[in-house]
Amino acid sequence: MPEPHVFVAIYIGDTIAEAKIVAASADPALVNHVASELLHDSRFADNRNDSNNDPITAGRRRILQLVETGGGKQ
Repeated sequence: MPEPHVFVAIYIGDTIAEAKIVAASADPALVNHVASELLHDSRFADNRNDSNNDPITAGRRRILQLVETGGGKQ
């Protein structure tokens, strides 16, 4: 299975279903920066006692770590 390409996108809308894309980028520097910022977001904090530390959150965190370090294809 080929590695997926990594990109960031900005959407606007009242709901996810109604959202329209505003901008998207596959620039490695921008993608890495966004991943790094999200890793420092409290929702992705690496806290073992946090009730949000479920497999889905852990998986999202791992993907962000890979992207931040250049492990994702860009």
